[in-house]
Amino acid sequence: MNMNWRSLLCHDKPPLVCSARYLKLAMVLAGLLILLRIPMLSGLTVAEQLVTSAGLPIYSNMEQHTGLHYVNIVLILILFTSISLLANSLNRHRFISIILLCLIMQAVPGLLFTAYQSTLASGVHALMNNAPAECRLKKTDGDLRGNCSLVLTNYSSREVTVTPVIRLKELSDGNQRYTFKKSTITIEARSSRSYTFDIRLEPDGNDTRQNGYYIRTPAIELHDGQRSRIFS
Repeated sequence: MNMNWRSLLCHDKPPLVCSARYLKLAMVLAGLLILLRIPMLSGLTVAEQLVTSAGLPIYSNMEQHTGLHYVNIVLILILFTSISLLANSLNRHRFISIILLCLIMQAVPGLLFTAYQSTLASGVHALMNNAPAECRLKKTDGDLRGNCSLVLTNYSSREVTVTPVIRLKELSDGNQRYTFKKSTITIEARSSRSYTFDIRLEPDGNDTRQNGYYIRTPAIELHDGQRSRIFS
């Protein structure tokens, strides 16, 4: 009698997947989303690089990189479509499956890029900034002083030596006075290190910017002798 009840219970239990077609579509869209979100050495994702290569804007305000982020809007639509297909393809465990899918899509792009840097990349291409670069400056009567900080991780198995060139893009307006070339630095293999670069600029009488404190995100270009990358 007990075996009969167990047989009935197993027979009445619906299969986990109710639509293999929806499940396949959900997985295809999830894979596409992971591919489009992989970071590139340019600082853009694959999706952003494709849009830029096509001559289309990424932001609604491209001059200041603010406003609507068109690429992210499209990626969010793909994400919701994938989640909807996944939910409708299963008879049970929908919530857990959606959470797992989101975690995978969030983690995998960065892991793929890190794997590339750890195995194939060399020189400046093996470096990653763990936090946005930042400059803290004080201006008094045209005399600009302060420092810029940058945290770098070298994922490769060899040390990397680079020459930093700091551009205070929000202050310069194309003025070369706000470009600073610093001494070379060496990042040991598979290590992270924080660097601080002193900034000092004597007054020239042409800068009308008011005195005070400034916190800026600089563009720091790193040269390894053959290639260069911009970190910000």
